[in-house]
Amino acid sequence: MRHPDGLPAWDPPDLPHIGYLGPCRDRERARAGEDWLRARGCTLVRAPVEGATWHTYRVNQGPFDRPLFLGEPPTTEDPWPAWGYRPRARYASTLVPHDLAISKARAVAAAREPEGWRLQSLAELGDTEAALALLHALSHAAFAEAFSFTPLSREAFDAIYRPYVGLVDPELVLFARAPDGRAAGFGFTFPDPGAPERRELVVKTIAVHPDFRRLGLGNWLTGEAQARGRARGLDGGGIHALMWTGSQSVNFGGDQGRPFRRYVLYEKALTAPEDSTGASSS
Repeated sequence: MRHPDGLPAWDPPDLPHIGYLGPCRDRERARAGEDWLRARGCTLVRAPVEGATWHTYRVNQGPFDRPLFLGEPPTTEDPWPAWGYRPRARYASTLVPHDLAISKARAVAAAREPEGWRLQSLAELGDTEAALALLHALSHAAFAEAFSFTPLSREAFDAIYRPYVGLVDPELVLFARAPDGRAAGFGFTFPDPGAPERRELVVKTIAVHPDFRRLGLGNWLTGEAQARGRARGLDGGGIHALMWTGSQSVNFGGDQGRPFRRYVLYEKALTAPEDSTGASSS
């Protein structure tokens, strides 16, 4: 990931001709970042993205009638439309009642368990390093075709997820195991520390390996996590976090919950450099 000193710009090597700009309030700095990306051969820029979509990205459009949950983008400044950017992808966080998610999970469990499928918690696995290795491998398999995906090294991935692993309840991080023992997916969930009085469970990531899709594993992982969360006193429901509206994740109960926050990722074509008035030079 190439990044110039002093500019909020990144040139991800795995996305040819696409660059990123991070949160920025200053048009001159943003323009300088665009010029740097243009010089590197980028023809599109997406914003705001802090280096990669593994990190903080998207504008948080609110509403802001409740606290941010852990992992939610704090970026609320939105100068991008005025700078010629247009929405490229939209996202939402949804509050899903436990009963809805649990009923879906029970239906899947009734079909899969007789076939030899099972769910295994991080507590049962009992090995943080093995868990991180599984999370890394399954994330890359599950999201390889996802919008704006870029691979992440194991070291960089660990730097993001290891602090979470140290904070979560190990009974709420679940792995789906195929009848032959292979790890087929995972659910990464935790109580929301930003507003503990709400007693809500954050469903941060649900990932299913492409070889095992259309078996209901996402619903099973989600609903079982919410059942375990409710048993631990988290009776406020499950926050299905940061769902891309074009992804399969909206089927894991998020399509029937109550959206409480929305987000947007912007994109702009990089053509000729702009002059100081904002017009393109010819």
